[in-house]
Amino acid sequence: MARRKPRTKTVFLPWELQGGLVRRLGLARARPFVLLLLGVTALLALWGRERYQTQVRATRAALLVARRAVDKYRADHQGECPRNGLDGLVAAGYLTAVPLDAWEHKLHLVCPSRRPPRPYDLSSDGPDGEPGGLDRVELGMLNTVRRFDAMTMSSPPLALRRARRLLSRGVTLIEVLIVVAILSMIAAGVTVAVLPKFKEAAVKNTETNAREIRNAVQRWRGLRGGSDCPSISQLVQDKEIDSASKTDDAWGSPYKIACTEDDVIVSSPGPDKKEGSADDIVVPKGAQR
Repeated sequence: MARRKPRTKTVFLPWELQGGLVRRLGLARARPFVLLLLGVTALLALWGRERYQTQVRATRAALLVARRAVDKYRADHQGECPRNGLDGLVAAGYLTAVPLDAWEHKLHLVCPSRRPPRPYDLSSDGPDGEPGGLDRVELGMLNTVRRFDAMTMSSPPLALRRARRLLSRGVTLIEVLIVVAILSMIAAGVTVAVLPKFKEAAVKNTETNAREIRNAVQRWRGLRGGSDCPSISQLVQDKEIDSASKTDDAWGSPYKIACTEDDVIVSSPGPDKKEGSADDIVVPKGAQR
């Protein structure tokens, strides 16, 4: 009669019994890939949020230019609204062209306002271009679209909770190195994605301010005649530019105004603060200084 092999009884330590269904299905091996996916998702959310915020800042700058033109028109016409909206301001010489938002859509002026006691409504249709949509941008609005905020606010806490669970169960050296690599990737990605956006926003804001100064100089010369070229301080003194407005570019350099018989050129030395370099900002573009 054949002898039975004695059965070997396996003894598990307490920490080896943890894991439940995840350990039985072998899903613990997928943990690094989940962490990598979370890191990439957080990076994409940060990039999308910063890109959208940059576009909103540029749109608000365009709205501010249009608002000042509307206020100037109403002050000159006893509070009356411009006819034909922003096109009427262009025809009257208060704007050189109808301002566009960051998504290349024209701004809208409703005067008088549909929401008293506001004197008028000035808005952008936002990314989707639909009039009156939920993603419209108006001056004074703290946050227009919250979908990017929801993405950004949900991903990091989820990653932190998962990291805490991993630390409470104990992690291997490889997993620690993977987490460090993901954090390094996120930091590098944020640096690569965000810093150029900051520079782009600074350039757009400088261009917008230069256009406003150019419009102010044209109004100043139109009212006084002649070929004189005013300075920034003179424009502020004559109330062609609001005293609260920023009279330096985004890098702290003063704007330079050059006048000819038929045109006005406003320039900034750009990020390197050196005139005549490739990053100079000139309005209108391509003008010879």
